[in-house]
Amino acid sequence: MADPSRIVVLAPNWLGDAVMALPALEAVRQAFAGRTIVLAGLPSIVPIFEERTGAAPDEILSIVSDCASRASGSSSSTSSSSSDNFSS
Repeated sequence: MADPSRIVVLAPNWLGDAVMALPALEAVRQAFAGRTIVLAGLPSIVPIFEERTGAAPDEILSIVSDCASRASGSSSSTSSSSSDNFSS
């Protein structure tokens, strides 16, 4: 298996769980030093990961779940990061 250059980490959906995940994300960063760490999470959760700590990812991808899209009547979900916009 090839050595990955980018790693995507899915953030927990709940704020308390996200806070408790910070040490784990910092451990991922240390274990994969030199790789790009991308954090994907709900728009209400990702701001906690924007803080400049040892757990800070290189990129943040804000995702909208299918359930939230259906509840709002949207037919597609969109995602965005701090530097790019993506659609799925």
